[in-house]
Amino acid sequence: MPNESEPITRAMLDKRGGLTGPRNNRSMLIAKLKPGGVFASVFGAPQNAGKYPSVKVVPLYAGADARVLEFMAEAVKAGYCKYR
Repeated sequence: MPNESEPITRAMLDKRGGLTGPRNNRSMLIAKLKPGGVFASVFGAPQNAGKYPSVKVVPLYAGADARVLEFMAEAVKAGYCKYR
């Protein structure tokens, strides 16, 4: 079992943001990414992103599109993905 300070994943999606300050959720999440990982966020880079130069921070854009939502709903109904 990995210890809590060990990176555990290759990609992370931040769609909710979080608290501000050096110990906010986003700052703690980027620390869990393995070198070469990707942190995608609608809120930009976490404050401590400079500490992790091997992690790629990418912007995430979201918008309401009826065709995309219908496609996603059909994928869930067909069992291709799960909603949690």
